[in-house]
Amino acid sequence: MQTIVFIMKEKMFAECLKEYFEDKGAYVCVAEDQYENAECCINLYQADIAVLELPKEEMKMNNFFRLCENLRLCRRELKLLVLCSDMDEEERRLLIEAKRRKTVDDFIDSNLSLRYMYSKLRAL
Repeated sequence: MQTIVFIMKEKMFAECLKEYFEDKGAYVCVAEDQYENAECCINLYQADIAVLELPKEEMKMNNFFRLCENLRLCRRELKLLVLCSDMDEEERRLLIEAKRRKTVDDFIDSNLSLRYMYSKLRAL
């Protein structure tokens, strides 16, 4: 069974995702709301997938991508999926570039369905 760590500030959203994916029976899920604890959490739970919410105010994009790179160093086989909402053109461009450089594996809009997200996770 694969382990997913949801790293996002929105606790309620993270708990709903956790419950949904655990009910599917294919994943063990953990929710972490502190980005500074992400590396420790990834290592502690030997995560296979990290789903990171793209932070808006508290973290600049460069710091976010540095975190993604550090998570990759923690666990080489870790897959990274970024959840974003209301992306502007610059964020979209930066995410496309990060995917091209393999800093992240993929990104999706958080306004899409859980079914779509589930299929993305299965494809990673």
